[in-house]
Amino acid sequence: MKQLNGSPQDMMTQVLNKNWTDGVKGNALDVVCQYVEFLGVAVERPNFRAYDNRELYVPNPEMVRQFLYRVRSLSRALRPVL
Repeated sequence: MKQLNGSPQDMMTQVLNKNWTDGVKGNALDVVCQYVEFLGVAVERPNFRAYDNRELYVPNPEMVRQFLYRVRSLSRALRPVL
């Protein structure tokens, strides 16, 4: 956050261009919005793709394999011992 500079709108653009996860970007945008409120300036929060995306997410095959492996491992671990 120390590296952000310029106007609040510039700061929001810099946050969106960072190589951060969507959750971190969302938190950083919250901080910038709070700073804007402190300054008393009117700036609209940008539409952030993590929250406004309407496209269907399709995982790649490796992600599906890992998910199924973990579900099977978890179900084996939770089986009652008879």
